Amino acid sequence: MATVARWTGAETKVLRQAMRLSIRAFATHLGVDARTVNKWEARGNTITLLPDTQALLDTALDRAHDDVKTRFTQTADNSEQQRQGAQTQHVDRAIPLATVFAGDMLPAAIFDSPTIAAIHAMSESFQAADRKLGGGVLYHSVTSYIKVEIAPSLLDPPRDCSSNELFSAAASLTEIAGWMAHDGGSDDKSQKHFNQAFQLAVAAENPVLSANVCASLSHLAIQRDQAEDAARIAAAGLTRVNQGEGAEQLTARLYAMLARATAMQGRVSDCHLALESAHEVLRNRRSSTRARWIAGFDDASLAGESALCFSSIGALDKAENQARVVIELRRTGDRLRSRTLGQLTLANILLKAGDIDESARIGSEICSTVRSLHSTRVRSGLSQLGKSLSINRSIPDVEIFLDHLMELTKKPAAVSDDQTRWPL
Repeated sequence: MATVARWTGAETKVLRQAMRLSIRAFATHLGVDARTVNKWEARGNTITLLPDTQALLDTALDRAHDDVKTRFTQTADNSEQQRQGAQTQHVDRAIPLATVFAGDMLPAAIFDSPTIAAIHAMSESFQAADRKLGGGVLYHSVTSYIKVEIAPSLLDPPRDCSSNELFSAAASLTEIAGWMAHDGGSDDKSQKHFNQAFQLAVAAENPVLSANVCASLSHLAIQRDQAEDAARIAAAGLTRVNQGEGAEQLTARLYAMLARATAMQGRVSDCHLALESAHEVLRNRRSSTRARWIAGFDDASLAGESALCFSSIGALDKAENQARVVIELRRTGDRLRSRTLGQLTLANILLKAGDIDESARIGSEICSTVRSLHSTRVRSGLSQLGKSLSINRSIPDVEIFLDHLMELTKKPAAVSDDQTRWPL
């Protein structure tokens, strides 16, 4: 993977200024103290970085505008000439570096002045990183960003931002915090954030965004086995969302939540009807883009929800087919958590169907890839799978899986202070 071999304080200053960030904001997003950034820039020489911090800097540079990269290259070359005897190797910064978190980790708008476009880009970036790393890493980062950047903006709005746009931004970031809390295992915090996000979306007079939060609330109700509430909330969301361009993915997502809730209630025909509606909306969508601030929902997402629906109503062959679709569609790209959840779904379906060997083999595969994923949802699902399979320990594949699971739980993924900050 291509990276900058060594960073200097002079280079970090150039990058920070190109991004038009204050020292305080740059330090907050990078996960270090502002005094540390001050020290780097004052000295200007080679700095010692934790691997995660260097990765964040590399990622920020990778996503910069071409003119920023040119400016950075010129200044970095001058800095290189001034170093006396320093043995430092640099990659060509005009060549995009391998992204560390996600392909669209930092859209170009993030390098603009702190406007509504920059806030929107930051929202997209949080979601991109969350898909790859899991909410356990990023929850404190997004809540810190809300406190540092969004809350002050409520009193001093960006120049290009109406009050409704600003409330929409606040709602979106708060909803993201709710998802990260949920992925980190705290559903009470998650529900609090989702409730706040809904109120902010209503205050923003943004019915599509409030419908998006309804989909999140419905998902959480399903996770809490509150099927009646989940169905009611999903239906309320469908009354708020329109069929305009960019809203199709959200409409399909709401139908999928309604299908999950009715499946839990044993309403098989209603479940099938809702799933058919979701598939039809996605098939006939007019654009691959989505409305502003709205979470993505694609064919793999729908396949994942369909697999869970069919499993609930006992249609295990259809459930297995849909789970395999998820895994295939998520085989490449940055959607590690989504692919892993699809594997977990498949393992549980196979266990229901009596295919114990294959279920255990998939569990072992998950154990080998999940170490970098900070998701309590995934780890809890693995633990539950282990409990379900433990009565079959005499089967060799099951014993191997349980050994892998024990090793994984002995060494839980550590979240350092640096990792819990905003990844530039």
